[in-house]
Amino acid sequence: MSQRQNTHERVELPIESLLAIEAVVARFQKKRTAIQLLYDKWTSGCQDYKNLVDASASDPMLFRLPNHNGRLSRGWTSRFLKDFPAPDHGRMCAIEYAQCCRLVSPMAHYIRHSHNLIEREYFRLVVPLAGGKLAYETRALTGPNAQAPHAHG
Repeated sequence: MSQRQNTHERVELPIESLLAIEAVVARFQKKRTAIQLLYDKWTSGCQDYKNLVDASASDPMLFRLPNHNGRLSRGWTSRFLKDFPAPDHGRMCAIEYAQCCRLVSPMAHYIRHSHNLIEREYFRLVVPLAGGKLAYETRALTGPNAQAPHAHG
């Protein structure tokens, strides 16, 4: 029996494209998505966020997610990105988070990866905040956290 290889793929998206996709999903589900809500909060200047990145370290691999509750990384709260259980994913997050800080601009990505037989596909929005912090939100497309939209007809 062959062992399944870990894979990692991501594509940076224009913010407008992700927001257009989320608008379609929101219309279908009859409620705004978490990604839309994050963007709305960020554009209004709100500083109260649930999913944060402590990006104050000079080395992006030492960034932390103070309240991360990801499916692949239960119990991983406040640990460094360098310790993430999927190393390629941790490195790419560090690069993207550092870029978001440097550009002081939101970033959107489509991410697909597998690690230890768990495959996931999702969209992620990351926005810069004051004080060396970032906020992020995701919407799973496939994998353990994906939820199929419900049609109301």
